[in-house]
Order: sequence, then C-alpha cells, then structure tokens
Amino acid sequence: MEKNTTVNSLGNSELERLFSDITTTENGDIAYKSTGDKMIDILFTTDYLGEHLEEVPNLGTSEEQKLFAMFIRDPRLGLGRRDLGRTMLYNAGASFDQIQFAGRADDIWASPLMHADEDQFYAFVDEIKHRIDSNDEFKELYKKWLPRYSSKNLMVAREIAHHWGMNKQQYGHYIKCDRTVEQLMSRKRFEDIVFEHVPSLAALKYSKAFAKQQPERYNEYLEKLRSGEATLHIGTANCYDIYRNKNIDQELFFSKYLERLNLTGSWIPIVDTSGSMINKYDSIGKALSIGYTLSRTSTYAKNEFLTFSEWPELIKVEGNFSNDMNFMSRANWNNSTNLSAVMDLLRDLKNDFPEWLVILSDMQFNVGSRQSTKELMRYFKYIGAPTKIVWWNFRCNTAPEKTDDGNIFLSGYSPELLSYLQCGFDGKKFLKILLSNYKEVYESYNKLS
Repeated sequence: MEKNTTVNSLGNSELERLFSDITTTENGDIAYKSTGDKMIDILFTTDYLGEHLEEVPNLGTSEEQKLFAMFIRDPRLGLGRRDLGRTMLYNAGASFDQIQFAGRADDIWASPLMHADEDQFYAFVDEIKHRIDSNDEFKELYKKWLPRYSSKNLMVAREIAHHWGMNKQQYGHYIKCDRTVEQLMSRKRFEDIVFEHVPSLAALKYSKAFAKQQPERYNEYLEKLRSGEATLHIGTANCYDIYRNKNIDQELFFSKYLERLNLTGSWIPIVDTSGSMINKYDSIGKALSIGYTLSRTSTYAKNEFLTFSEWPELIKVEGNFSNDMNFMSRANWNNSTNLSAVMDLLRDLKNDFPEWLVILSDMQFNVGSRQSTKELMRYFKYIGAPTKIVWWNFRCNTAPEKTDDGNIFLSGYSPELLSYLQCGFDGKKFLKILLSNYKEVYESYNKLS
C-alpha cells in the first residue's frame, strides 16, 4: 500500500514546530521557551537577562521600544533594572533626555555599548558639560555621577577630561560637588545632613551611620516621621531594599513605603522557597518581600499568604515587617515546588475566591504542576469564579504558560506593577496599558521641563 507521505509530512512538521518551543523545568514539568511575545519575554525574565546581557533581544528603535527600554531602567516608575535597562536603551537608540529621565546621569556614559559608538559617546558627554555650564537643575547630579580619577572608572575619567581639554586637577575641580550625602559623610560633616532631603536608597543605606553619628538628631527625625511631621524620600526604594537593610526600623520604613505604594487588590500570594530559590541572587528574599507586601495590601486575605510545599497552608502574619519576615523564613516550607498541591488546596475553597493568584517562583515546578494548574483554571471558569494567575518570575528564562492563555507575566521587585491589573486577564493588554501610562507621565514631564 502506498504511504500517505503528505499527511506524515504535515504531522511531523507540526510536531517539530510544537516541540521546538517546549522544554522542561529542573523538576521535569513542561515549560515553554517563550511566552510568544518578545517584549513580554523580557518583562518576565529581567532577573535572568540582567546576568546574561549577551542574550538580550534587540527589539528595534521604534518609540514604543524606546519607552519599553525606559520602563525597564526606571527605578521610580518601572522595574529599575540598571544594566539590562542601559543595554536596552542603547539598543533602542534612546535620546539623551530619555536616558536621563529613566535613570541616572552615569547611564549616559557607563555602558560599553555607548563606548562602541564614539560619536554618540562624545555627543552625550558634551551635552552633560553643556547642561552643567548652563546651571541645569540636575547639574549637581551630573557632577556626582561623572567618573572619578580615584575610582574604577579611571580610564573613562581620563577620556572625558582629555576630550574637554582638562588635566586631572581641572577635571576634579570641575566635577566637585559638596552637598551630596556621601560628600558630607566623607568630610565628617554629619551635622549638615538634612535627613528629610536624603534620597531613598541612601536613607536606607546610611541609617545606621546617621544613628551612630547623630543619635539625638536622627532619633528626633524618626519620631517626627512616625507622627507624620517629617517626610521620607522613598520614591526609588522597594520592599526588597527594605528587606535587606536590617539596621533600620523596617516597619517604619515599610509603612511609609506602603503609603507611597497606595496599592490594594483581591489577591493571595503563593511564595516559592524551594532549594532552587536559595542562591547568590537571593531569589528567596525577593519572593518573600514581594509576597509579604501583597499580603499586607490584599483585600481578599489581609496579612495571609500560601506556602508553596507538599502540604501548603494559609499562613497568618501579624503585620510587623521584621517579626513577620523572621516568622516567614522559619515556616515549614518542605523545600518543594509542588504547585499541584497548592492548586488542589485552592480547589477546595467553596464560596469565596480571590481575583488573582500571584505565584512568586523561579518556575521550576514539579512534574504535573502545569496540568494541575490548567485543571484548576478550567474549574474556576466552570463555576464562574473570577480567579486569574499572575506569574512572577525569579531567575528562570522559560515560561510555564503562553500569552494565548491570557496570563500576566512579571519579574523584578516592584509590586506597584499590580496596579495595572484592571486591564483584565490579558498579558499583551497589560503591557500596552503599562507603557501607555508610562508614556503619559514622560510626556507630562517634558511639557513641564
């Protein structure tokens, strides 16, 4: 009998296409090599790509792609991923003003990609000098972030000084700035530091030094902060920054962070603390701090979260950052990535369902987890429950689902991204709204400046 080669050929071709996009997790579950959308892939894998810049896809140079690169870099309004953001900004051909708005002054000269284009490098360096000489409002920041002869950026400092026709002494005098926190501290002028003016990350980093050098004045400032008489610049800090600064009054700083965040939602965080999350990148610390933030802002189960284990439980915390973090780190997690068990527990809920399940993980799930998740989502759809999934990724470069299923894919350490969930269960629409809002803020800034 003659073989039906056409059918076999089509079948094999279809199978090859299907399986070329499929991989497995470290624990044997099915995963995908891509969400199906390059921009969502980047949004979902910023932790991984930040350590593998050579794998960052070049999306192009459209205005949308420039905005996306700005969002990835921006520590106030976006993800705050420095090296990844710099790479994407240069790949997208971002302008001086776009780079300056999204990041810091050193973004303009620090990337090796910038030095590969000598004309652009010198054009941007000359623009910095022009803005310093014209008393631009960011003049002191440009000076602060220019490379020093006394730093690891000695060769860049020499290059810029030579281009400007300055010797070492002239260049050092030109970029000198006396009023930054670091300059005042290095000169032992702690009494001149105005605590309310200290930038957010410096406020966290130097809190111990402030308390040691100016105990009475700093304690007075903290008391005023508690009573609302003083302010704290917390704009670029996130919950993970607070988590890793053990020397501060973490609950005080976290409460001010929540005020700035102004976030609520019907969700429950599911936190993965399996062995693969305990790594040099502190994925477990990032997941715990974000999961804790979501528990404190949840309208569904306030101060509660789900453990990610063979025997998942709904755990209650008391509402004090330091105490709760100690408690969470000692919980009985079983070091498992058994998402199936979590899904089985959620299936047993009878009447009340959250709007969102926020899964905080490196996505290295046990065999069968993907199938269990799909079965649960079919069940929720059958009974009319509103529940949907946010996949929040740490380190992994694969995806548990595809964009066709309507998932929301996130990474980074900014829970405020969840404020965009009103767009519904659609990852592409989520990204579109996210960039639309970012564009609106950027354009408003341009009109004011």
